[in-house]
Amino acid sequence: MNIQGIGASSGIGLGQAFVYESSDIEIIEDSLLSLEEEMCLFTKAIESASDDIKNLYERAKIRLGEKDAGVFQAHLMFLEDPEFTSGIEALIESGKTSTFAVKNVSDMLIAMFSSMDDDYMKERASDIKDVSDRLINILLGVNASLDSFESPVIIVAEDLTPSMTVTLDPKMVLAFITRVGGKTSHSAIMARNMGIPAVVGLGDISDIESGSVLIVNGDTGQVTLSPTSSELDDAETLRKDYLIKQNMLQAFVGKETMTQDKKRIELVCNIGSDKDIPLVQSNDGEGVGLFRSEFLYMDQESMPSEETQFKAYKAVVESISGPVIIRTLDVGGDKDIPYIKLDEEMNPFLGVRAVRLCLKDSQLFQPQLCALLRASVYGHLKIMFPMVSSLEEVHLIKAELEKAKETLRKRGDSYDSNVEIGIMIEIPSAALMADMFAKEVDFFSIGTNDLVQYTTATDRINQNVSHLYSHYHPAVLRLIKFVAEAGGRENIMVGMCGEAASDPLLIPFLIGAGLNELSVSPYKVLATRSHISTLTYEKCKEYSKEIMNLSTASQVRDYLETVALNQ
Repeated sequence: MNIQGIGASSGIGLGQAFVYESSDIEIIEDSLLSLEEEMCLFTKAIESASDDIKNLYERAKIRLGEKDAGVFQAHLMFLEDPEFTSGIEALIESGKTSTFAVKNVSDMLIAMFSSMDDDYMKERASDIKDVSDRLINILLGVNASLDSFESPVIIVAEDLTPSMTVTLDPKMVLAFITRVGGKTSHSAIMARNMGIPAVVGLGDISDIESGSVLIVNGDTGQVTLSPTSSELDDAETLRKDYLIKQNMLQAFVGKETMTQDKKRIELVCNIGSDKDIPLVQSNDGEGVGLFRSEFLYMDQESMPSEETQFKAYKAVVESISGPVIIRTLDVGGDKDIPYIKLDEEMNPFLGVRAVRLCLKDSQLFQPQLCALLRASVYGHLKIMFPMVSSLEEVHLIKAELEKAKETLRKRGDSYDSNVEIGIMIEIPSAALMADMFAKEVDFFSIGTNDLVQYTTATDRINQNVSHLYSHYHPAVLRLIKFVAEAGGRENIMVGMCGEAASDPLLIPFLIGAGLNELSVSPYKVLATRSHISTLTYEKCKEYSKEIMNLSTASQVRDYLETVALNQ
């Protein structure tokens, strides 16, 4: 028996079904608690949900990239939306339970958005359901995760929320199918980035039972129930053919990353914790181009000690044979840690965040610098400072680093006296002063996510101006080229750790502009290496030069698509 749905993520899944059914939960309408007690429950659930979503956002940034992780930023904004919370609070004040209030308000909003013709607005219904389900599960103490299976399965569900999808283990989830959903849903996009075959919008799936055998074709959208031996054989052939294509990338394991004319590019990985080391190793990353140290702070209820940080940094440096660039604490803006008391600011993205916060609070900065210096003797560690906008800040950073070295000398602790330091180029002032910065530091790493945001004055998580946010913007590309040339003149490494580093369309420009390091998600290492092997450095330089004559982002993209077709 075949069911036709929408092919949402390529590949063939063949295995036993696991039917996911949300728990039957009893929602009591009238509260037996006092108004203060019920309101306190709701407030704590909001806080807990906010912490969960922030962690999911950081996890998704590493696995999927910042663009696709942005759905969780939208979830945070919705969680803080007075139109949502005030409706719930009004029902609580009328004597209803917080669980009933959340369900009532969210059901009304879901129905409203689901009835709209616009696909984008319909997707907001899914976001609302994700956030409200999280709140309800927290209030009732229910665990609704899909992150542990004893053997590989094909997940069958009504729908999968972004929160569920991002926690799936591709080694244990052979595919997933859902009754509802579309090709542009968040779960579908995430599945494609994680390499999990998926079919959505199947309609009636009530005949599927856990343990039954399924064939899922993510390309055609066909799902076969209780397949015959002949159908199983055909599916296995298709699966093997698909895997052969994917396995062709394995030919690039152990190979140097270089163009056809032998231009060497260092291809490293973005990670968030020492738990991501196996991902770097299994995907043949040549090192770590960005270790987001803020994860160490987010995973704790209080400030991590110098010793805790040292052990984490040491674990990464010892396990990775190549260079490891560790970024100092980068919080503020869209990242908040409750125990680090940040002042309320009207414009936090332009406020006291990242290195500005660290320079303001030596008790925060010094333990991290000491831990980093101590770990530097165990491998090739480099220290990178985010949100630098002026030479004065670099001088202050160097003074703080010398202070940390003096502390270690007095204690008798070892450190690499020649440890390399670098800065993230993510502010236009830093890009325009790159020729001066290049005389002061050992390397640059361009953070395109913020560089695009600050250069174009576009909030990257605001859907109303998302059409203005593009790393193809000529102004952004001119800054990138200027930075690369400035670094080249001083013979320092110029890399990129932002979203654009793994964009196959943009890579020819980046190489031609003079970048010599790209830091990408571990899952994108082999595909990026394969792509680079098809390019020639001399041609890339020509492309880079031609792009400087283009005046719009659409012109740049069209030109790069033409280049890709002619490769």
